[in-house]
Amino acid sequence: MESKRMIAFLSILLLVVVGAGAYKIWHSTAGPLAKRETVQPVTLEVWVYTKALAPFLEEYGRSHESVEVEVRTFRSYEQLFDELTAAISVHHMPQVVEVSSLYGIAQLAESGVLLPLQDLLSDELRESLHPDLAAYFQYEAQVWAVPYGASVPVVFYNKDLLKYSGVNDGAQLNTWDELRMAGRQLAADKEYWGLVVEPEVPWLLQNLLFSHGEDKVSKSKAAEVIGLWKRMIETDRIMPPLQQPLAASDFITGRAGLYLASSDKRAMLEKYIGGKFAFAMTEMPETEKYIPKVNGLAVLHSSEEKDGNALELVASLLEENMQARIAEATSQMPARTQPMSDDEEDGKRQTDPALSLDKRLNRRYPDVKDKERWKETEALIEAIELSREVSVYDVIRSVAGEEMD
Repeated sequence: MESKRMIAFLSILLLVVVGAGAYKIWHSTAGPLAKRETVQPVTLEVWVYTKALAPFLEEYGRSHESVEVEVRTFRSYEQLFDELTAAISVHHMPQVVEVSSLYGIAQLAESGVLLPLQDLLSDELRESLHPDLAAYFQYEAQVWAVPYGASVPVVFYNKDLLKYSGVNDGAQLNTWDELRMAGRQLAADKEYWGLVVEPEVPWLLQNLLFSHGEDKVSKSKAAEVIGLWKRMIETDRIMPPLQQPLAASDFITGRAGLYLASSDKRAMLEKYIGGKFAFAMTEMPETEKYIPKVNGLAVLHSSEEKDGNALELVASLLEENMQARIAEATSQMPARTQPMSDDEEDGKRQTDPALSLDKRLNRRYPDVKDKERWKETEALIEAIELSREVSVYDVIRSVAGEEMD
C-alpha cells in the first residue's frame, strides 16, 4: 500500500516538474514573440490637397507594418492651410503636411511647428533635388519642406473648337495678340468663351510680371499686365469676369476654347473630358522664365519616434521610381533631377510639353508676407475685373512684394 502511494506521489511530482519546465521553455521562446505581435504601430496623420498623392501614402502604410498612415485630403491648399493654422492653435496637428510654394512656408517656419530638415536629409537626396524648386522651401538658411513635384502656367486648348472657329492649332498661340485673336474668333457667335482662367490668378499675375526673369517689376510692365487683363474682359470680351471657380468646368464641357491654368491640371482634364473632344496644351505666351508652383511635404514636430517615421515616409516618396509614378499620376514635373539620354528627353517633352520648361524656372524664396500679398492680389484682380481703377503701384506692392516711392 505504501509503495502504491509512493509511486502516485512521484508521478504527480514528475508531472509538476515537467509542466513547469515546459512552461518555462514556452515563456522564454514564445513570450517575446507574443509581445512583439501586440506592439501597436506608430500612427502618422498626413494632410494633403493633391488627391492623387493619397494612394502612394496609403501604399506606404500597407507595406510598413510598424506604421499606420491616416490620410486626410482637402479640396484646396487654401482650405488645408486654414485648417492647419487652426490645428496649430490648439496643438492638435498632423505629423506630415503637404505644402505649396504659393504662400505659408515662412509663416509655418516662424511658428516653430515645422521640423528643420537641413541636417536630417541625406547628402544624396539634397543634391538630387532641382535647386530651383528646393529654393521655394528654404527660409532663413534652413530647409523646411521637401519638394516632390512642380507645375507651371500653360494654355490648354480645345483642338476641335479651335478648328471649328477657324484657328488651326496651338501654334497660333505664341503671343498674347495671337491668343486674343483666337479668343475673339471662338467667342464670335457668343456661344463659347474664348478664354477662361483658373482660380490661382495671383500666381498667374506673378508669372506675367516676371515673364522674362526680371529682378524687379517696372511701372511700364505693371501697366502692360493690367491693360492686357482689362482688354481681354472689356474690349475683346473673351474672358468672363469673376468666374474663375467655373473655369475648369467650362473647358471640360466645351463652353470655352482656351484654359489658362496650371500644367498639373492635365490628368484631371484627361479624366473628365474622356475623349469627348481632342485637347492639347502649349506654353503661356511670351514667357521666357516661369515662377513654378511647387508642391512639397513638411514634417511637424511630434515625438522622436514619430518624427523619425515621418521622415522615412517623406524620403520614400522621393525615390526615383516613386517620383516617376507620382509624376504620371499628378501631371507634375518631378522634383528630382534625372539624367536622361537625348532620345528619352525628346520623348518626355513630346508626351508632356511642360517638362521642357524645367530649365526656365525663376528661383524665389519664401517671405512671411506671402499670404497677405496673395489676399491683396485677389482683391486687386476683383477690382480690375469689375472695371475699377487699379494703380500700378498697388500691383507692384501686392504681387511683386516691392515698395515704391
